[in-house]
Amino acid sequence: MTLARTILNKLNETDDSQDFESALQKFIDKLNAEFKKANVDFPKFKDGYYKDVEIKKGKVYVKVLRVDISSKSEYCFIARATGKIYKPANFKSARGDIYKPETYKNLDILGGWLYKNL
Repeated sequence: MTLARTILNKLNETDDSQDFESALQKFIDKLNAEFKKANVDFPKFKDGYYKDVEIKKGKVYVKVLRVDISSKSEYCFIARATGKIYKPANFKSARGDIYKPETYKNLDILGGWLYKNL
C-alpha cells in the first residue's frame, strides 16, 4: 500500500480493505434500491419511471445522475480523494461519506437528505 493511500485511510477512518470503488458501489446500490422501491408509485410505466443512476467519473469528482423516463439531473457529487458526498449546488460542506454508510442511511430518491442541516 502506498503512503498516500495509508494517510488517506487514516484521515477517513477507513479500513485498508475498503477502497473507493467498492465504497462507491455500495452507495450506488443503496441508491438504486431506493429508486426501485419508488417505481411502485408509478404503476402505469411498465419498466418503471426511475432508471438506475448513472455515474460520470472526472479527475476530482464523481457525478451521480438521477435518471427517469424523460430526463437526467445531478443527484450529488462525490470527491474521489476523500469519498465525501456533496449536494449538487454546494461544495462547501460534505453531507455524507461513502466510506461511512451510516451517513447516507436516510437517503431518498429526490436528494432531500442532502439539504438537511447537519
